[in-house]
Amino acid sequence: MKVEDEDRGFIAEIIATRYFLGKGWKFTNLRESDKIISAREEVEEQYERYPYMDKNWYVTNLVSKNFHLCETWGELKKLVEFLEGFRQNFSFIMRVEGKITLCSINPKKGEPSKEAENAIQVAKRYGYPVYSFNIALPDDVDFELVPMFSPYV
Repeated sequence: MKVEDEDRGFIAEIIATRYFLGKGWKFTNLRESDKIISAREEVEEQYERYPYMDKNWYVTNLVSKNFHLCETWGELKKLVEFLEGFRQNFSFIMRVEGKITLCSINPKKGEPSKEAENAIQVAKRYGYPVYSFNIALPDDVDFELVPMFSPYV
Protein backbone atom coordinates (compact mmCIF):
# COMPACT_ATOMS: atom_id res chain seq x y z
CA MET A 1 0.00 0.00 0.00
CA LYS A 2 1.30 3.44 -0.93
CA VAL A 3 1.82 5.85 1.98
CA GLU A 4 0.08 9.14 1.15
CA ASP A 5 1.63 12.52 2.01
CA GLU A 6 -1.10 13.34 4.53
CA ASP A 7 -0.49 10.01 6.29
CA ARG A 8 3.27 10.69 6.34
CA GLY A 9 2.60 13.93 8.17
CA PHE A 10 0.45 12.24 10.81
CA ILE A 11 2.97 9.43 11.32
CA ALA A 12 5.83 11.92 11.61
CA GLU A 13 3.87 13.99 14.17
CA ILE A 14 3.30 10.90 16.31
CA ILE A 15 7.00 10.02 16.23
CA ALA A 16 8.04 13.62 16.98
CA THR A 17 5.57 13.78 19.88
CA ARG A 18 7.04 10.62 21.40
CA TYR A 19 10.54 12.03 20.98
CA PHE A 20 9.63 15.35 22.66
CA LEU A 21 7.89 13.54 25.51
CA GLY A 22 10.95 11.35 25.97
CA LYS A 23 13.13 14.47 26.26
CA GLY A 24 10.72 15.98 28.79
CA TRP A 25 10.15 19.06 26.62
CA LYS A 26 7.01 21.15 26.86
CA PHE A 27 5.50 21.51 23.40
CA THR A 28 2.33 22.35 21.54
CA ASN A 29 1.17 21.01 18.21
CA LEU A 30 0.41 24.02 16.05
CA ARG A 31 -2.82 22.38 14.94
CA GLU A 32 -3.95 24.04 18.19
CA SER A 33 -2.50 27.44 17.29
CA ASP A 34 -5.94 29.06 17.53
CA LYS A 35 -5.76 28.50 21.29
CA ILE A 36 -2.47 30.38 21.39
CA ILE A 37 -3.88 33.26 19.39
CA SER A 38 -6.99 33.45 21.56
CA ALA A 39 -4.76 33.57 24.66
CA ARG A 40 -3.54 37.01 23.58
CA GLU A 41 -7.15 38.18 23.29
CA GLU A 42 -7.98 36.67 26.67
CA VAL A 43 -5.11 38.53 28.35
CA GLU A 44 -6.21 41.81 26.75
CA GLU A 45 -9.81 41.26 27.90
CA GLN A 46 -8.75 40.43 31.44
CA TYR A 47 -6.46 43.44 31.58
CA GLU A 48 -9.27 45.69 30.35
CA ARG A 49 -11.52 44.47 33.15
CA TYR A 50 -8.85 44.45 35.86
CA PRO A 51 -6.08 46.87 34.85
CA TYR A 52 -4.49 46.86 38.29
CA MET A 53 -2.92 43.47 37.49
CA ASP A 54 0.10 43.34 35.20
CA LYS A 55 -0.35 41.63 31.82
CA ASN A 56 2.56 39.34 32.68
CA TRP A 57 0.53 38.07 35.62
CA TYR A 58 -2.35 37.16 33.32
CA VAL A 59 0.00 35.38 30.90
CA THR A 60 1.51 33.19 33.60
CA ASN A 61 -1.84 32.42 35.22
CA LEU A 62 -3.97 31.60 32.19
CA VAL A 63 -5.23 28.06 31.85
CA SER A 64 -4.01 28.23 28.24
CA LYS A 65 -0.38 28.64 29.41
CA ASN A 66 0.01 24.95 28.66
CA PHE A 67 -0.63 25.80 24.99
CA HIS A 68 1.24 29.06 24.46
CA LEU A 69 4.21 28.22 26.74
CA CYS A 70 5.01 31.92 27.16
CA GLU A 71 6.16 33.50 30.39
CA THR A 72 5.64 37.19 29.63
CA TRP A 73 3.18 39.40 27.79
CA GLY A 74 5.89 40.49 25.35
CA GLU A 75 6.76 36.88 24.58
CA LEU A 76 3.11 35.96 23.96
CA LYS A 77 2.45 39.03 21.82
CA LYS A 78 5.55 38.35 19.71
CA LEU A 79 4.67 34.66 19.29
CA VAL A 80 1.10 35.41 18.19
CA GLU A 81 2.33 38.03 15.73
CA PHE A 82 4.70 35.46 14.23
CA LEU A 83 2.12 32.67 14.14
CA GLU A 84 -0.46 34.86 12.42
CA GLY A 85 1.83 35.01 9.42
CA PHE A 86 3.81 31.78 9.47
CA ARG A 87 2.15 29.03 11.53
CA GLN A 88 1.42 26.93 8.44
CA ASN A 89 5.20 26.42 8.01
CA PHE A 90 5.78 24.87 11.43
CA SER A 91 4.36 21.88 13.26
CA PHE A 92 5.25 22.54 16.90
CA ILE A 93 6.35 25.19 19.33
CA MET A 94 8.48 24.00 22.21
CA ARG A 95 10.17 25.44 25.22
CA VAL A 96 13.76 24.25 25.00
CA GLU A 97 16.40 25.57 27.39
CA GLY A 98 14.01 28.33 28.45
CA LYS A 99 13.32 29.61 24.93
CA ILE A 100 10.32 29.34 22.65
CA THR A 101 11.53 27.18 19.77
CA LEU A 102 9.87 26.31 16.48
CA CYS A 103 9.92 22.90 14.85
CA SER A 104 8.85 21.80 11.41
CA ILE A 105 8.31 18.20 10.45
CA ASN A 106 9.89 16.97 7.27
CA PRO A 107 8.52 13.51 6.40
CA LYS A 108 9.68 13.77 2.80
CA LYS A 109 13.12 13.82 1.29
CA GLY A 110 14.29 17.04 -0.25
CA GLU A 111 14.89 20.67 0.44
CA PRO A 112 12.32 22.94 2.08
CA SER A 113 10.13 25.02 -0.20
CA LYS A 114 10.89 28.70 -0.81
CA GLU A 115 7.95 29.56 1.44
CA ALA A 116 9.38 27.41 4.25
CA GLU A 117 12.85 28.91 3.78
CA ASN A 118 11.34 32.40 4.05
CA ALA A 119 9.46 31.43 7.24
CA ILE A 120 12.70 30.12 8.76
CA GLN A 121 14.48 33.39 7.96
CA VAL A 122 11.65 35.37 9.57
CA ALA A 123 11.76 33.08 12.63
CA LYS A 124 15.48 33.79 12.96
CA ARG A 125 14.78 37.55 12.83
CA TYR A 126 12.26 37.06 15.64
CA GLY A 127 14.98 35.28 17.61
CA TYR A 128 13.40 31.84 17.55
CA PRO A 129 15.59 28.76 17.32
CA VAL A 130 14.27 26.48 14.57
CA TYR A 131 14.49 22.70 14.35
CA SER A 132 13.53 20.45 11.49
CA PHE A 133 12.40 16.98 12.54
CA ASN A 134 13.51 14.95 9.54
CA ILE A 135 12.18 11.44 9.31
CA ALA A 136 12.59 8.81 6.65
CA LEU A 137 9.34 6.98 6.01
CA PRO A 138 8.88 4.29 3.40
CA ASP A 139 6.94 5.02 0.22
CA ASP A 140 5.04 1.76 0.58
CA VAL A 141 4.14 -0.47 3.52
CA ASP A 142 3.39 -4.15 3.38
CA PHE A 143 0.52 -5.59 5.32
CA GLU A 144 -1.50 -8.73 5.49
CA LEU A 145 -5.09 -9.18 6.56
CA VAL A 146 -5.29 -12.54 8.27
CA PRO A 147 -8.62 -14.00 9.40
CA MET A 148 -8.40 -15.16 12.99
CA PHE A 149 -11.95 -16.30 13.33
CA SER A 150 -14.89 -16.24 10.98
CA PRO A 151 -18.36 -17.47 11.79
CA TYR A 152 -18.95 -17.79 8.02
CA VAL A 153 -16.51 -20.65 7.47
